[in-house]
Amino acid sequence: MWLRIPMLGNIRQENFVRRMVVGAVLASLLVGFLVALVLVQGFRQREEQAVVTVENLSWVIEQSLGGAITLIDHALLSASDEASRQMQDGGGLDPVSFNAFLARQNARLPNADGLRATNAEGATLYGEGVLPGANAVGRDYFIKLRDDPNAGLAMSKPLIGRISKKWAVIFARRMNKPDGSFAGVVFSPINLESFTKIFSQIKVGQQGAVSLFDSEAALVVRYPEQNGFGSAIGKKVNSNLLQELIKTGKSKNAERAISQVDGVDRIYSSRKITGYELYISVGLSIEESLEGWKTNAITLIVIWLLFTLVFFSLTIQTARGWRQRVATLKTLEEKAELEAKVADRTRDLEELNRKLSALSATDGLTGIANRRRFDETFAQEWNRAARSGQTLALILFDVDLFKNYNDHYGHLKGDDCLRKVAQLLHGHARRSGDLVARYGGEEFAFMAPGMDDEAIFALAETIRKALEGLEIPHAMSPLSRVTISAGVAVRVPGFGDPPESLVMLADQALYRAKREGRNRTILAEDVVAAE
Repeated sequence: MWLRIPMLGNIRQENFVRRMVVGAVLASLLVGFLVALVLVQGFRQREEQAVVTVENLSWVIEQSLGGAITLIDHALLSASDEASRQMQDGGGLDPVSFNAFLARQNARLPNADGLRATNAEGATLYGEGVLPGANAVGRDYFIKLRDDPNAGLAMSKPLIGRISKKWAVIFARRMNKPDGSFAGVVFSPINLESFTKIFSQIKVGQQGAVSLFDSEAALVVRYPEQNGFGSAIGKKVNSNLLQELIKTGKSKNAERAISQVDGVDRIYSSRKITGYELYISVGLSIEESLEGWKTNAITLIVIWLLFTLVFFSLTIQTARGWRQRVATLKTLEEKAELEAKVADRTRDLEELNRKLSALSATDGLTGIANRRRFDETFAQEWNRAARSGQTLALILFDVDLFKNYNDHYGHLKGDDCLRKVAQLLHGHARRSGDLVARYGGEEFAFMAPGMDDEAIFALAETIRKALEGLEIPHAMSPLSRVTISAGVAVRVPGFGDPPESLVMLADQALYRAKREGRNRTILAEDVVAAE
């Protein structure tokens, strides 16, 4: 039986129903196409957001880990130089003096498990916690440094520490006699769990992973490990992205791959730790990255299916065209709402990235610039001074007997002391180019472009006396109050001169200030204006 609709005129009711069905099908396909476009766009946005996030995370970890290793390397270099200095008159090492030097260096290494040294035969004779009969002659790092005078910093394969009984890697440098021959190695074991503590501070999700590899693509440490700490250490990974990074040393854009360790599909960003044969890889789970998108996709598909069923039902039952228009407008409104939500989420992620960038350049304890920001700014000012021919001045401050202060008053008081010192230094950075940064532990750096040696020395003395004037109690100090020592260096950089040369001058002056009784300022004696 035909349904009579007067508005159709002479058009047969059968044609009307057929046209309405065709119109309903076309409308349903159109809406489905729009839903597909929205889903594809949302999927791409989620992938792009995951790529930006994982690249930012890998950069932050690379900077943090690289800074920790550099701190250890500086301590090893200082110990090697001290050994050469003690042997320069043809004599051997003074055990008492050298052990005291190693202890001072070790106190500045929060991630190190001791600082020790061997003789040329590999016997471990110097440092704290040396086991009787301990010998490193068969260790890979010892062999490398013994046989290659230019080996630089050597790192062992992961091993179980003889003293700590925990997984560790050993960083070592060669010690030379006055004639350049091999005198032994100075080394520092680093507990691999200290690396996982750094990794655990980065939020990569429950299925994310942070891995550290050596130059042979062997896993040094991974966070998290499904089968317990150490279960995956030493496993080699056959990854094209990692192999190319090891070969070229250049980071590529993030790529998607299935993990050979746990089979999880992730987006990976890998980077070489600058200056060292170590490679960091950060992976975010595809499933977790797309979790919100999947929920939106299911919601949209369900809405589209319901729309189609309802629209077809109403079309067959009533053949009223206005219902198609209402349903289409409703779907477009839902699309606009979804796009607004996606835009809001994008803005939230951009704001989060800006905050993450700011936090990565600020020391969390003192609120002043951290080591990474200092290194970047210092390198820029060094190059600028080299171009302009101006001086660049640097002060390295070190809180005197801070370990004793911490041991006596506790870490909370120690942290408060460091904050007061940082505030004092920051208050004297009055020029636009001045920068105060926490250099590491209880050490601070004050960079002052354009200052000569007299002005920077006077500034260092002013700060030192100002801290004395605060009269912060220090029961373990001979002066009964907190004091600082300062090493001052000034240079006019020459093109090609490394920025580290000025740091070394200031560091040497600081060590001299420590040796001469602390609570004093020493100007580096070998300041040379580069031409």
